[in-house]
Amino acid sequence: MRREGCDNAIHAPTQRTSDADCRMVCQATHNEYCGNQNRVAIYQFSPSGVPPGPQACLQTSLSSFTLQAQFKNPPLNGPPTVPLKVTVVEMVKNVLWTVLSACPLCCSEWPAMSMQNSIITPRSVAIPTQQMASTFTMDGESPGFVASIPAFPGSQTYCTMVSLAISTLLTDLC
Repeated sequence: MRREGCDNAIHAPTQRTSDADCRMVCQATHNEYCGNQNRVAIYQFSPSGVPPGPQACLQTSLSSFTLQAQFKNPPLNGPPTVPLKVTVVEMVKNVLWTVLSACPLCCSEWPAMSMQNSIITPRSVAIPTQQMASTFTMDGESPGFVASIPAFPGSQTYCTMVSLAISTLLTDLC
């Protein structure tokens, strides 16, 4: 039996894809996009009729910080946050790929990060001269980092801003 309905959230295994993949013009209204094959365009409803403006970046550079993941629904008998670590996922000649992980048993030689001109650079304690930079990610993906020879220029996609999920001022990466 097929069920259809409305909801306020996008649930797994749904994934956001590039806007370029959703550029099929609607049959009924030729001035709107309706998704594409195996794609659906989703629009945010605004009760006032005015779309919300983009969140403002507070800063694009930050000297030394660590990241914490905050549970949307914290466990009853555990901490509300967990530290995120930079962990290696692939090494090939002259290239090192890493991602952020909440793995409690994983080791990491990158305990702190810096952000300069919206590019995050993890700092290695084992090789202080190693240049690693953030890569471009899609919504829902773990931020990734790459160290390569020659050095990867990095993706300028991060800044600090006010968290809308919590009423107090927090510094989040966006």
